[in-house]
Amino acid sequence: MTFPRTTLHRLLVHREAIVGATYVKRVAPFALLGSALESHPTADARGLTEMRRIPTGCLLIRMSVFDALAKPYFRYGADEAAARSSAKTTSSAIGRAKRAFASGATPRFRSNRPPRPSGLPRPGRAAA
Repeated sequence: MTFPRTTLHRLLVHREAIVGATYVKRVAPFALLGSALESHPTADARGLTEMRRIPTGCLLIRMSVFDALAKPYFRYGADEAAARSSAKTTSSAIGRAKRAFASGATPRFRSNRPPRPSGLPRPGRAAA
């Protein structure tokens, strides 16, 4: 999976606690990964959409989010609530996202809209 060279800059300008970019699966069916919080999501003025789940291949999480989470931050195994009802397993990435969302952070993803101007310099340009 490759992302545009400007991806990191485009995510950083939003200054969100959790922000990422969604993408399609590498194998068929090439479905978009993640799911929006609303059934008919719309991006806000900054081009961000609130997400229920987001893939972690292109995700930034502010370190302060981890202060609100119980350790271990990263684990793989059965989701405790789902395990009691259906023995459903979840990856550590989905588990982290669920715990982060429960801590009050709102995961958001970046659409293809250009970012709004901010105090950060654009890629390839010197800071003023």
